[in-house]
Amino acid sequence: MRALWWSVIATVVLAACGRVDSELVSKPVVLNMQQKETPAAFMPPVEVPLHSAPMVEDVQADRADVNVRRYLAVSHSIELEVKAAEQVETTLSDLTKGVMQANGEILSSRFERNDRVNPSATLAFRLLPATVEPFFARIRGQGVIVSQGTESEDKTAEVVDVDAKLKNLTESRDRMRKLLAEKPGKLADIVELEKALTETQSELDSIVGRRKVLAKQTDMVRMTLEIHATRSIAERSAWMPLKDAWESSGFVFFSSLGHLLSALIALVPWAIPVGVLVWWAKRRWAKRKARAAAQ
Repeated sequence: MRALWWSVIATVVLAACGRVDSELVSKPVVLNMQQKETPAAFMPPVEVPLHSAPMVEDVQADRADVNVRRYLAVSHSIELEVKAAEQVETTLSDLTKGVMQANGEILSSRFERNDRVNPSATLAFRLLPATVEPFFARIRGQGVIVSQGTESEDKTAEVVDVDAKLKNLTESRDRMRKLLAEKPGKLADIVELEKALTETQSELDSIVGRRKVLAKQTDMVRMTLEIHATRSIAERSAWMPLKDAWESSGFVFFSSLGHLLSALIALVPWAIPVGVLVWWAKRRWAKRKARAAAQ
């Protein structure tokens, strides 16, 4: 009976211990992070998985790549047709003034007129991106755009490289200037440092010029405009090739005569040796023929 009683007591004690352990395991631990009296030294460390840091770096790198500015050199080529030949020159003048009014840059301008074809003009210029569309409207008001093309060249890598060189050379120049100003040394060292400073400044000036060229190419839009008049019926006639051939017949004849005369003059130095060789060959043949007849 006593043994049975002790076994019942042991069972109750073990059950109570298991209940306490299960409660400790299942009950979540709640930390009040807003308690100011808890010292920082007793705050539990936050464990971060090892793979999370590279993932954050990759995401930041991707965002950086997305946010990098692209430098594009955009160019447009336009062919404009006006109604009359007299409008070509006036259109060229009007559009040139329009470029200047839009704070653009004229690269080249050419006007051509002769008797055989209608006049034509070419205008190359650069505009700020915000003024491109209004200028297109101005071109359409002058005539009909018969062809139009757009090209884009990515200059990002070149611009980034030039900017990096510009930064490094500027820092190097400033360091050398500071050394010359604060730490004078031996005369040979000063001469060598001034020589290196001159070379660095020369290279820096070259890089600055290159950066300005790239800035014009990427910050502005290049446009090339060709202007010509609508072709007349006479120009489209099937007899035009015959007319052109007749008009150029005199030039072709005398050109051919000139080539023939040049060929004859070129053969004069060879006439004497060739003549002597032919005379010697004939004489030898005659002697051989006479000798054969005597036998």
